[in-house]
Amino acid sequence: MTNAAKSVFYFGFYVLLIGVLLLAIPQTFLSILKLPDIPEGWARIIGMLAIIIGVYDTVSGRNNLMPAIKASVYLRFFFFAGVLLLIISEQMPKEALPLGIIDAAGALWTLIASRRVNR
Repeated sequence: MTNAAKSVFYFGFYVLLIGVLLLAIPQTFLSILKLPDIPEGWARIIGMLAIIIGVYDTVSGRNNLMPAIKASVYLRFFFFAGVLLLIISEQMPKEALPLGIIDAAGALWTLIASRRVNR
């Protein structure tokens, strides 16, 4: 695996963990992060989607699928911007910011690693 692929592969495990927590213990997970309560069914749907994305990330990384790896950079920066806008517009509490920061940090790691591959 290239370093860019490793970054997406490992990030996929983070996303899988978030998904499993939302699926298994949605209200506990949301309260730990001081996020607003949502119906458990919706939290579990979001958890399932996170698991799906986590699997895509781990498979993409494991197989050095560079188009998917490069796309993940833009998508994770998009997620960060979305979280930031939701916080600024007071639709989400500031406690949601670490979720966006982790995505942006992972995207930056992948971006730097993928540029090294291209040299």
